Amino acid sequence: MHNTIWPEIRKRIPTAQLHIYGVNPDSKMMSLTDSDSGFIIKGPIKHEQLYEKLSQYRVHLAPLRFGAGIKGKIADNWWVGNPSVSTFVGAEGMTLDNNGEDYALEWGGFIENEPLNFSDKAVLLYLDKNVWERAQMIGYKIMANLFDYYKNGADLIRHLNDLNNGNDFDERNIIREILRYNGYKSSQFMSKYIQLKLKPNP
Repeated sequence: MHNTIWPEIRKRIPTAQLHIYGVNPDSKMMSLTDSDSGFIIKGPIKHEQLYEKLSQYRVHLAPLRFGAGIKGKIADNWWVGNPSVSTFVGAEGMTLDNNGEDYALEWGGFIENEPLNFSDKAVLLYLDKNVWERAQMIGYKIMANLFDYYKNGADLIRHLNDLNNGNDFDERNIIREILRYNGYKSSQFMSKYIQLKLKPNP
């Protein structure tokens, strides 16, 4: 982000600023702050201020190289109306359709792995009102269809009741889900982490 994506964006939008939030940034991370280039490490956001703070922004950038499952940072930004530019790893697990297929639904923003294309899409979202508004509506639609608290809560209770009553158990579904999950990048990175952790010290 600091050396590739952001410089390209800044060339085309000289007044733009990138604010990076996260818990416990170390001194190395904080040293990257440069007000002249608009690259600013902000640190943590209090939970009660999260949506108010996010709603002050226009585009969310998430060039994730590793991660697993639902990305709260992306969902939170869709919730307040910010389109998101992310990678395939960032999008993984976020837009499953009814058949459990990933990437099958439209994305509320853009998915790009290559840094220059990532920068291009971020600039397009920032400058083109029509593209931004369409991406915003898709983000809202994803939140309503996949992450609605009341709908998902009712579905969860129904499934738990079915399992408790001996219903809704299909061994084939479990095997399918295990195989699908192991196809995610999260499994690859976790296996590498375990290998590294078990490697003896020199």
